[in-house]
Amino acid sequence: MISTIILGLLAIVAAILGSPTADAAAARDGAGELPPFLPSYYAPAFVVGGTHLKLSDHVEKDNIDRYVYGADDLSATLTIDGYKCDSARCKVVFDNALRYADTEASRNAGKFHAVTATEFQAEWHTGLADVSAFVFVLPHSLLFWTYSTRLSRPLDIDAYFDEVKLFVDQERYDEARATDNVEMGRWDAQFRELAGRLLKDGRRDAALAVLKDVVETSPYDYEAHMDLAANARDAKEAQANARVVLDNAEDPALIARATRLLGIDEQGAVSIPILDKDEKGLQLILIPLPPCDAGLLTDAAKVYEQITNVPVKIRRLREDWAFGVPDRIPDQKRIQQAIVQQEGPGVDFTGWTKARYESELMKNATGQDALSRFWTIRYIEQLDDKPGQYRTAPYLDRFLDILASYRSSDIRTMYVGVTEANIYDGDSNYVFSLFTSRKGAGASILSYSMMLAKTLGEPYQSRKRLSERIAKELVPASLKALAIPRPGDPSDPYSYSDGVARLDQKTLVLSPAVKAALDKFR
Repeated sequence: MISTIILGLLAIVAAILGSPTADAAAARDGAGELPPFLPSYYAPAFVVGGTHLKLSDHVEKDNIDRYVYGADDLSATLTIDGYKCDSARCKVVFDNALRYADTEASRNAGKFHAVTATEFQAEWHTGLADVSAFVFVLPHSLLFWTYSTRLSRPLDIDAYFDEVKLFVDQERYDEARATDNVEMGRWDAQFRELAGRLLKDGRRDAALAVLKDVVETSPYDYEAHMDLAANARDAKEAQANARVVLDNAEDPALIARATRLLGIDEQGAVSIPILDKDEKGLQLILIPLPPCDAGLLTDAAKVYEQITNVPVKIRRLREDWAFGVPDRIPDQKRIQQAIVQQEGPGVDFTGWTKARYESELMKNATGQDALSRFWTIRYIEQLDDKPGQYRTAPYLDRFLDILASYRSSDIRTMYVGVTEANIYDGDSNYVFSLFTSRKGAGASILSYSMMLAKTLGEPYQSRKRLSERIAKELVPASLKALAIPRPGDPSDPYSYSDGVARLDQKTLVLSPAVKAALDKFR
């Protein structure tokens, strides 16, 4: 008999279609008999903890097809439910199943292990049983995989979930490949992960076939391009994919892998000429301030020259430059707002460390539902991978101090330090650039941290887009030194922008008024 707990996970499906009835049940006893809607490669998932689970029940009603398996000693039960649906209906049922699992996990000392837009893994405890629920979205169906075991039979449920997910990703790939390129593109991340697992298992040809399909239907997946380049049997194919990464990716790690495979010397700071003294004439001197992709500056400089018709030089400082301990933890402003919302406006954040912020977030999450706790824990874990923020003013002062021994009296020679370090000023969340002047000699520090696809959560990287964003911001970062008035034309790259949306709105063409003002300095 199917337990009430396991039936509960599909309560929302039952509400839509009506509960399956026992008149369709056909109890059988046999090992290795898979549900017919599962490909044969799922077979290893029916051996759990060394126990071969046997088919004990089958219930079918409308679009729900349920198979129940159990251990001989009744210590474990596995229920597999297949639900056919189109993508819109699948999403509704998946979301409702997620809410149901949240309710059960919240009131039964449970938690979520994984949650994405296409699958989730949850567990909870009831009576003497541990219940683990996996729900997967496939191109044309949902798969509910519910494993219940007595507390005396522990299982590495995360490893088991990973095993099942491997088979699910293979089925997703088989179904999507038989459909069209649009369907293939929906599962880009899952197919790249599948290829990685295949490579790890020594199935190189199978992995290469998957990766070739991925880069054909998701050409912006530069990790897949790099995986294909690193494992391709044909040297020309490897080089072609590495070249795609080199020309289009933003991620320095991916670019470094591509340059090594192509045998190209990476352009580091040491290959950039040292800053000269007494530079004169209308020009912009870009100075990389580590961390900074020097090659990216070359691309941005070309776009800036196109916009302004002002020549650009890239030079490095002789002096050491390093950003020290961040002045803010990642997302500090947003975290403070969340804490104030929970505890009231009287919170004094003076002297708070990253550990203090994290403990406060966890304290506030204690009373939340299981899904909210999962996202809070995940958010805290991801803080370690995010860069902190630096108050720009002290670094800009030091930058001006260094430049003082190099620059001439010609204000037409403009200086901008460029970095990937995330900067802010005052109470702002962040700034793209900050300019200051001392005795008529000014300079800016520009950060492209908040222009990156990974920072913004954009679906794909674009080196061309990033170069244009930097070039547009270089216009105000440089022309402020010439005291040219800011225009009211929002399309002018010299106009004010309060975020990436405005930065992208701006064109690569100066307005007539700004162009005329700049021409006076030529």
